[in-house]
Amino acid sequence: MKILIWVNKNDVLANKILAYHFTRPIIDRHDEYLQVEITQDEFVRLEDNKQFDTNHKFSEYTNEPAPYIYERYGKEIYRRTAGETNRELLTDSSIDQTTQQLVTELQTIRGADFENWWKNLTKEEQIKLTKFWE
Repeated sequence: MKILIWVNKNDVLANKILAYHFTRPIIDRHDEYLQVEITQDEFVRLEDNKQFDTNHKFSEYTNEPAPYIYERYGKEIYRRTAGETNRELLTDSSIDQTTQQLVTELQTIRGADFENWWKNLTKEEQIKLTKFWE
């Protein structure tokens, strides 16, 4: 899948994406914006890094190692890198019981209740759960 975005031509020339638009900006009076085609993975990285440091170059985002994608099928949780079909099973007997229980609880927590649930965990439980997803 390809995604089209509009980027200021100065950003393209400088190889830095500072801002982007989904349609041609109204402020584009002198053909200052170009339509750029990016992959779905590149778009996700841009969305995830909306607060990125403007010293980074766009190519640094597109060439960085792909983040993990987590998938759940029933009670099993897998992770894989973007663009890969091979995945790693995370929820199996090699995971200690406490971590397994925390993951199970996390899957049932509503978004609105997450903050209170997280605050009620011990520091050790928070660390275990964080390391599980790394």
